[in-house]
This record gives sequence, structure tokens and C-alpha cells, in this order.
Amino acid sequence: MARRANAIVLLDRGWSCERVAAALLLDDDTVRAWHRAYERGGVEGLKTFGHEGGSSRLGSEQESALSAWVSAHCPHSTRMVGAWSKRTFGLSYSRPGLIALLHRPGFDYRKPETMPRGLDDAKQQAFIDE
Repeated sequence: MARRANAIVLLDRGWSCERVAAALLLDDDTVRAWHRAYERGGVEGLKTFGHEGGSSRLGSEQESALSAWVSAHCPHSTRMVGAWSKRTFGLSYSRPGLIALLHRPGFDYRKPETMPRGLDDAKQQAFIDE
């Protein structure tokens, strides 16, 4: 936000987009885009980054059904969730889309990490107890 504001101040002082871009180590097209955003929406226009995301394609009942299914089946991959969504709702999602979809109702998908073999159960229990 500060760089955007600095760019607008320098443009207001008569600097060219190329000069502002060189001073801020940016591409001049970026400076022009920020200037257009400022002209269209003022300071509020500078605050948006264009990555706010879209609304869910699922309705509230569908999201509830998804949450219930994930809770009941504990799928081990996003592919399983994607296949279920395609079968149930006829909607296809990319992997990042599925991860975002799971975040909406509060699920957190993380790829499992491998565990080394030969762990000592007694040491693990002592750690847990501690």
C-alpha cells in the first residue's frame, strides 16, 4: 500500500510513470495500473489487489453436506473430495480450488509428512505425557 501511495504522490508531483517505476524498482505498467485504480476509486481503489476471491459455487445446504461427508469419511486426498463433489453436485474443482473449498467450513488440508521407521513407543509416550 505504501509503494502505491508513493507512486501516486510522485505522479502528482509531475514525475512520469517511467521515472516513478525506476525510483520504486517497478515496471512502468504497474505504475500505470495503480494510477488507473486511483483515478477510478481514489484511495479505496488503491487498497484492492484484485485477489479477493469469488463466492462459493455451493449453496449453504451443499456446504453443510460437504462438511458432513468430509467429517464422516475423512478423505485422505483432495482428489477424493473432488470426485465426491463431481458425483454429488456435478461441480469440478482444481486442487487449489478444493483446498479453498475445504477452508470455507473450517477444514485444513495439509499433505501428510512421512514418519521415520523404528520409533520407540516408550519414548513417544513419555514425550506425550510430558
